[in-house]
Amino acid sequence: MSNAVASIVSNVFHGDRARSIPICLYVTTYLVATSIDPVIGASILQSLSWRCIGHIELIFTAAFFPLFIIGLPETRGSAILRVRAKRIISKSEEVYTANKLHHDAKLYQAILQSMQRPLYMLFTEPVVFIVWAAFSLGTVYLFTQSVELVYGQLYGWDAILAGYVQIAIVFGEILGCGLCMSTKGWYYASADHNTEVPGTSIPEARLYTSIIGGFFGVTG
Repeated sequence: MSNAVASIVSNVFHGDRARSIPICLYVTTYLVATSIDPVIGASILQSLSWRCIGHIELIFTAAFFPLFIIGLPETRGSAILRVRAKRIISKSEEVYTANKLHHDAKLYQAILQSMQRPLYMLFTEPVVFIVWAAFSLGTVYLFTQSVELVYGQLYGWDAILAGYVQIAIVFGEILGCGLCMSTKGWYYASADHNTEVPGTSIPEARLYTSIIGGFFGVTG
């Protein structure tokens, strides 16, 4: 679902300026929900076993899965145009359309096409090669799993009190969201200095915020 949401935002909002705020809010919501989960789970754990919590999660997943199928329509422009063209063709034969509309791609071709770009970026983009996204999420889960062990075993806190420590991480993530929104102008301004593709923002300009956030994230 995380990949689907990011794709939907990219399809619905056109251009970097329009996508910045929705993507920032989505990532913040995703990380905040992940970090605050131990706070809620610790309270539930006092009266239910971990198996019951797993069953509750399974029930919620099964209940919401049909809603995802019904409530998430197709958002890709090419797919929407394809369906519209086929509908028009079925009503009238005197319609000129692209030849590829009459030839549906086979399953193996669709899978191969979907794998080409990620593999290409994996071996050509250094940031992707070092799995930066996995490192970022791994850091979140490291805090999620280790904080309660440290405060529980070293300081003798119970699960609920140790879970409250996660709220500090949530505050940091919210502040990080505000930092990203307030510094997005740095990314747009980099387009004036792009000599390779004039008028296009430089992707590395996003790293300024990462450097600031990484410093406070580690020292905090």
